[in-house]
Amino acid sequence: MTTHQARRQPVINSTGTRRLAAQIRTMRRRQPTLDDTVQAIRNGDERVLHALVFRAQRGDSDAAVTAIWALLPRLAAVVINRLPIHEWHQGIDEYLTFAYLTIVDVDTQKPPIHLSDKIISRTRRRYERAMEIEPVVLCGTGMLAAVGPTESDVEERVLCERSRKPVIGDHRNPTWS
Repeated sequence: MTTHQARRQPVINSTGTRRLAAQIRTMRRRQPTLDDTVQAIRNGDERVLHALVFRAQRGDSDAAVTAIWALLPRLAAVVINRLPIHEWHQGIDEYLTFAYLTIVDVDTQKPPIHLSDKIISRTRRRYERAMEIEPVVLCGTGMLAAVGPTESDVEERVLCERSRKPVIGDHRNPTWS
C-alpha cells in the first residue's frame, strides 16, 4: 500500500517572505495559539480572518502579520500561476505589500463570507493595476534635441523680462513692482 504525503503548499523564498517568517517565529513565543489561528484561516474559517482584519484596521500589526501569513500559500499560488518564474521573488514581495493595503481597506461591516477570496482577488487586482503603469523611460540628450524646439529662446526671454522690471536695490527703501 502506497501512502501519499500531504500536498506541500507553494512557497517562494524571497526577502519579504523570510522577514515575514522571522516575525512569525518571534510572535509564536508570545502567542502560543498563533499556529491554531493560522491553521483555522487556512482551513477556511472566515470569522477568524475577519477578527484579525478588524484588529489590523485598528492598528494591531501582529493581527495584520498573522492574516498575511495565513494567506501566504494562496498568495504564492497566485504569483506562481500568473507570473513568469524570474518574477516570482519580486512579485511575492509586492503581493505581501498589496495584501496589507487590502486588509486595511476591506469593509469589516459586511459579513465575513468569502473574505479570504476577496482579499486575494483584490490584492491580485491591485498588483496588476500597479504593473500597468508605464515605467519612466529616460532619454538621452539626442532624443531631447530631436523632440525639443529648434532654437532655444529661454535665455533671451529671461533677459528680456529682467530688463523690463526695475531692480530692487536698497532694502531700506523697497520698490514694489
